Amino acid sequence: MPAIAPSDPLTILPGVGAKRAERLSVLGLATVEDLLRFAPRAYEERGEPCPIRDAGGREFAVVRGTVEKHWVRRGRGGRSVLTVTLRDDSGKIQALWFHAGFLAKNLAVGQALALAGKISRGSLIQPEMARLAHENEPLPDRLTGIRPLYSLTEGLTQRQMFDLVEAALAAAPAIRDPLSPSARAAGDVCSLADAIVFAHRPASSEDLERGRARLMLELLVPVEIAMRRRRAARDARRAPAATGDGGGAATFVRGLPFRLSESQRSSIDEIVTDLRAPRPMMRMVVGDVGTGKTAVALAAVEEVRTGGLQCAMLAPTEILARQLFRQARELLPRAEDGVVLLTGSRSAAANEEARLRLATGAADVAIGTHALLSDTTRFTRLGLVVIDEQQRFGVAQRQKLLEKAETPHCLVLTATPIPRSLALLGFGDADCSTLDPRPDARGDVMTRVPPPAKRRDALKFVRERLEAGEQAFFVRPRIEDGDEGGALALYEELAGGPLRGLPIGLVHGRQAAEERDEVLRAFRDGELRAVVATSIVEVGLDVPGATVLWVEEAERFGLAQLHQLRGRIARRGQKGYCLLWAGREAPEESRERLEVLVTVDDGLRLAEIDLATRGPGELLGVRQSGRFGVFASRLGSADLASLAERAARVADVILEEERCAASS
Repeated sequence: MPAIAPSDPLTILPGVGAKRAERLSVLGLATVEDLLRFAPRAYEERGEPCPIRDAGGREFAVVRGTVEKHWVRRGRGGRSVLTVTLRDDSGKIQALWFHAGFLAKNLAVGQALALAGKISRGSLIQPEMARLAHENEPLPDRLTGIRPLYSLTEGLTQRQMFDLVEAALAAAPAIRDPLSPSARAAGDVCSLADAIVFAHRPASSEDLERGRARLMLELLVPVEIAMRRRRAARDARRAPAATGDGGGAATFVRGLPFRLSESQRSSIDEIVTDLRAPRPMMRMVVGDVGTGKTAVALAAVEEVRTGGLQCAMLAPTEILARQLFRQARELLPRAEDGVVLLTGSRSAAANEEARLRLATGAADVAIGTHALLSDTTRFTRLGLVVIDEQQRFGVAQRQKLLEKAETPHCLVLTATPIPRSLALLGFGDADCSTLDPRPDARGDVMTRVPPPAKRRDALKFVRERLEAGEQAFFVRPRIEDGDEGGALALYEELAGGPLRGLPIGLVHGRQAAEERDEVLRAFRDGELRAVVATSIVEVGLDVPGATVLWVEEAERFGLAQLHQLRGRIARRGQKGYCLLWAGREAPEESRERLEVLVTVDDGLRLAEIDLATRGPGELLGVRQSGRFGVFASRLGSADLASLAERAARVADVILEEERCAASS
């Protein structure tokens, strides 16, 4: 084969013609370098061959032996099943392949084989096969050790991808390494060429981690440098004086009808310190559901109001905006005339009046949904932007609100940080305040992922809870769905069957805001025993009597969403019940993902799991989840922090090299 270069098209590789190249393009692969930078989605620990007698007790086994017999039988629907009995000195084992009768043509009794595959009921199921010249011949590398598993598309197999990468690895040394030897030494990492080999063909778990660290660092270092430059630019800007002599946050805290936690008080102190600094604040308040983020935000608002500046509070839904508006009117002093509401469902006249009060300075706090982002919403002296449940907004939306003033302070609130936000915290782009859970804030919530056969019994149990005076949320991901049936179908089923005779309501995004608010008011006040809803009830809703959360097609929600929904129940110390039902067609891995919520009730931990499984996304762009680069490590926040420290050391060397180059 001729020498290959990283820029060569994939058709230079053996076995890649026009048709296979087209299939590879579906995965975004066009050149040899694309293939080398294609991340294995997982790794399989295959280990070394074992005697056949030891294979039955393992989940995965690599064995070798000779074929004692083989046969093909036809199953239901004409499906062919190839069965091979393999024997060595220690015993024998059966191997089964489905739809693979063609393999029998090249098998013969006495043929030496090596097999690697999963064990089920003592048999190898769909194992990978290698024909051997004799039983003691060395096994191919692809059968043993740590085997990479790649994302595939129709017409491609793991074996084909393995062989293609094997051929492409010859070009790895020719890929330019962006890190100098000094930079690599500072980060204690290997060369790029070695890292690519380690990622695709790790000889050990240590090699795999070395490769991952190097490839992640290549991506993190530019982020570290950009973060430093972004923060330096922000610190160089001058923010308005955002505090006054009127007491502000301190007076607000003394006037509250409840006592704040120590973490709330320390968070408020951190925010006030930021507001008194000459640079614009960029702070995130992270607190699990029920930890009191709203009170902290309103303290910041009051501090800024007393400094003579205006505040904007952006909420993701109208329900949450209205609830936030009521809380501000109840807790902020001088709020009757100073706090206005802007939402899409309010009349044009009402919104116009609110905008006029903001534009003239008669109002100093604006609370609303996306209506706040309108070009017609103007402020005279905007000093603070508060973004509630910030993961529900795009980067561009948040930026549009910040651009309504020259250098406003920014405070974002979140119960479960999205991976992008958690990753940014690891690089110091935002300061962070964390709220501790109140020991008595929420009751014990039992979470279960029950099998479909338990649905009738579960509905009977829920009815008993409702008849005892408790309340329940029933959630489906959509209003209507032809296969599973949406929220409308669930409402009709419950009202006409398991919950017949009990007052229940329906809430979804197509309703008029007034109708939606009336249903939720009745539910909050205890007039309704249950409400059937879409995820519109995900955030912010406070229903004191709610103890049951029932989610159908739960696999269609993210872990963060489900955690937010779970935060709607047992908010007054009661016993809570969260039942997560997977859809009929949900794959087993989806059910396993839901099981995480059975044991994890910590928003930050769930964010770390999201980070580990989805990656931090494009830290400098607008995509908020997805694989981080091309060799995605499964990172937790501790891993990210460790890599960030190494990236910082590498960045020091690179910036120094740039300074030396510029001065020479």
